[in-house]
Amino acid sequence: MPIDLAIHHYVLFCQKVFSDVKKWGIGPEKFKANVFESAMKDILQSTGFPEDVLMQENDSFCKSFVVAFPSKNMTPRIFRTYQVEANQGSNCTVVQAAHATIAAPDLFKPVSITSGGLSETFVGARFRCSNPTNLVLKEAIKVFGLFQPVASFVNIGAGHLGPVSWESTRVFSKQMMDLLYQISTDCEAQAEDFVENYMQIPGLFYRLNVEQGLQKMPVDDWNKQGEIQTHSKAYLEKAKVTNEVNSLVTILYNQLPKTTLQNLCQ
Repeated sequence: MPIDLAIHHYVLFCQKVFSDVKKWGIGPEKFKANVFESAMKDILQSTGFPEDVLMQENDSFCKSFVVAFPSKNMTPRIFRTYQVEANQGSNCTVVQAAHATIAAPDLFKPVSITSGGLSETFVGARFRCSNPTNLVLKEAIKVFGLFQPVASFVNIGAGHLGPVSWESTRVFSKQMMDLLYQISTDCEAQAEDFVENYMQIPGLFYRLNVEQGLQKMPVDDWNKQGEIQTHSKAYLEKAKVTNEVNSLVTILYNQLPKTTLQNLCQ
């Protein structure tokens, strides 16, 4: 899917899912899981996929994964679009995997996924896995091996969010705000650790993350994609960031290795 079309579908997705706040019902969740799943199916069908397409339906696609927690054991569970030798995990539908990643208190109810005749309930792995840098390294080794050359490692954030933004709103409770603050702190800490560990290899690690403008963005106002775009463009137009992006494009185009996966994991 072209980038512009992907953005268009994402805007429509947000409008459909997050504007439909539950007025009543059982459970603390503010949004409807069936509306989320319906919007996901719309995206799949618009691109020629069946609504029940599986994560591993076609191994020719770009290798990717998402992470969720079993609600009875908060250990990361990986849903992959590719095969690994051990602990493959469930080959659930794309819609189920997406639902699992977003299920959280005050947001969406957990999702039940059946594999081998047994069902498990999953919730999102936002805390500890919102910035899955270490998981990406482990998965890359499983797929490509320790001696795979690495040209660059790119980490894209969702905006640097300071404590000033974490206030309860009409939709989200203080408990949810505390969780989101932990998530943002965890993301930045992992990115900073990676920079410190590999700063001796220039041009290896790139962290792109909007620094200003999103701190006061209300978490429950889903009609401000235009403002997010404004702040994102302002960030990308900074001279330092422009140089970093240009350098990254050159590295990705030339694919000149700087190290190996084995060295990254030491």
